[in-house]
Amino acid sequence: MPVHNMKSTPNILLLRLLLYTVFFLGTARYVTAVPNSKIDAELQQAIRTAPPQSKYPHCDCVKLLDTGDISLKPDGTQIATYRETFILYNRTARDYGEVVLPYDADYQQIRLIKAQTVEPDGTVLTLNQDEIKLGGQAGEFALYSDAMALMFSMPGIENGSIIDYRYQVISHPEIMHGRYSLYWSFNATVPVIRSRLTLRCSTADMPAFRILNAKGSELSEYRKTHGSATSIAWEMQNIPRIKIEPAMPLSPQIRIAVEISTIHSWQSIGDWYYHLEQPAFKPDNALVDLVKRIDKGCTTKAQCAAALYGWTATHIRYVGLEFGLSAYQPHTPSMVLKNLYGDCKDKATLLIAMLRIAGIGANAAMLESGDNLPVDQNLPSLSSFDHVVVRADVGGKVVWMDPTASFCSYGDIPTADRGAEALVVAKQDSKFDTVPNYRASTNGSGITVIENVQPDMSAVIEITAIFRGDVEQELEATLLQTPEGDVKQVVQNLASNLGLSGTVQKFAISNRHSLTFQITLKANHIGTAVSNLQLLPIFNSMSGPGESNPYTESKRVWPIVSAQSSHLTTTTTINLPAGWKFTGVPHEVNYSDPLQSYRCSCELSSNASTLVEKDYYRQEAGSAGPDSYSLFQKFWTSLLKIQSLTGVVQRS
Repeated sequence: MPVHNMKSTPNILLLRLLLYTVFFLGTARYVTAVPNSKIDAELQQAIRTAPPQSKYPHCDCVKLLDTGDISLKPDGTQIATYRETFILYNRTARDYGEVVLPYDADYQQIRLIKAQTVEPDGTVLTLNQDEIKLGGQAGEFALYSDAMALMFSMPGIENGSIIDYRYQVISHPEIMHGRYSLYWSFNATVPVIRSRLTLRCSTADMPAFRILNAKGSELSEYRKTHGSATSIAWEMQNIPRIKIEPAMPLSPQIRIAVEISTIHSWQSIGDWYYHLEQPAFKPDNALVDLVKRIDKGCTTKAQCAAALYGWTATHIRYVGLEFGLSAYQPHTPSMVLKNLYGDCKDKATLLIAMLRIAGIGANAAMLESGDNLPVDQNLPSLSSFDHVVVRADVGGKVVWMDPTASFCSYGDIPTADRGAEALVVAKQDSKFDTVPNYRASTNGSGITVIENVQPDMSAVIEITAIFRGDVEQELEATLLQTPEGDVKQVVQNLASNLGLSGTVQKFAISNRHSLTFQITLKANHIGTAVSNLQLLPIFNSMSGPGESNPYTESKRVWPIVSAQSSHLTTTTTINLPAGWKFTGVPHEVNYSDPLQSYRCSCELSSNASTLVEKDYYRQEAGSAGPDSYSLFQKFWTSLLKIQSLTGVVQRS
């Protein structure tokens, strides 16, 4: 397929059998070859040469065929025929039988050539045309009525079934005046037995192409020229699945792929989008009046920008429906204001228009959300972008704004956007700029806890928790979706997730420069009696429930990657009642691996009635090779011991 989504996918079992032989394994039957006239030679060959189940013991399914044949016509029309074939071995894999093929009705036509299921007993069930559905993807959102999908359910699926479908997509030269770009991935999160892409065009119009991540792989390339026509094919066979690991590199870094483009330059993409957005910036008296109402009382450009951003982020509903030309052509502010909804480029365009009315320079910035890899060295391609944000010059300071993120305060931007290389659109001067990454000091949490222990080992616990960056955004999003009457429960859950027991007595939440919680808990009993001693838990940054070692596999395939820097600090003060003292406290620890560090220490007052714990965790953005995997394992093994940090107390 042109784009394979990275997702956790099922496992597969493939069994080789003789012609017409049916074999029973447990309760499921499997066949590998069915001499039926409905099965073409390519499919028969794929089934006949399928590997045995033992080769893929951790898979629910295997993709037998993944092919694309694309013809580029001189006028820019693309005729693409795709084939996907799977063998399914358990109930989880049956989801592959529910097929949804999206397309854009404004410039694309789609038709199903054939869909068939080969059942375990050799029966071939062909999908009838009246079982195919055409439906909209946009639901109630009329602005995106061109977003359509061809949908069908494969018939007769059971364990051991093979599903096979072929379809054709004709794309007319509506986007970028017929310019074409494609990204084809050969490997996937399931094993692929054969993946092949064939490109056909006139020799004079042969596009640029680049092979990615193919070092050490057996990627074959075939080229044929006949007269003025050229065809080029790339093929791989017996491709292992992409193993999913924690903190692994992004998909573009591990996919064996070919990128193809007839787009001349990144500037041509910038110029194209610049012309698409211009109709939205025509003078609009109603919009001028709206801007005056929103920024009334603002005395600085920063206050004005903050007010306009806040209004756009919270008043215009975000809908993430982006297909075909609708993914790039912004709707006018008047249409967006009439409907009070829009996708990322609609909200960005509205905000840019309002900022410009207020005398603040602003431009659209196209990026790929969640991808902080360099883009400008790739072949120019629209597939490098899936999101539009705003880059503004506010009083001489660059401010990035994402109006789809109502949970982000002015000056902040979602974590998924940070580090992305964005194409800032300007007339004949579009340039790449990088959305700033977080610094560790601006991304993390600082928690101060004061526990006043009573003689009966109950305690009043005072918490001040300050959140910045990605955790702040997550909590803000939760609070926005929570009815006022349920906020106390959110606070109670927060305290529990931090690892602090007790019932919330009172709380206050503020967000002046960062999200701050002031919480008072009442804990009925915090100690564990052992003979004449009490063991008191000492709150620290590892105290929360659910922490576990993410690096439990014996071997590592991919480098370990940290996308953002972050920190977590805690200071815990435990005040004992009169007549009690600490007789044992944890010793100081200091752990590190190539990307993380942690230190923790405890100090006692002169009379041993007060303990102060301080710890600091820091993670750096970067990557470390698989050869350092054991250091990460050791770090987490040591770190998790801190979860049960305790102090020993005794009555004097």
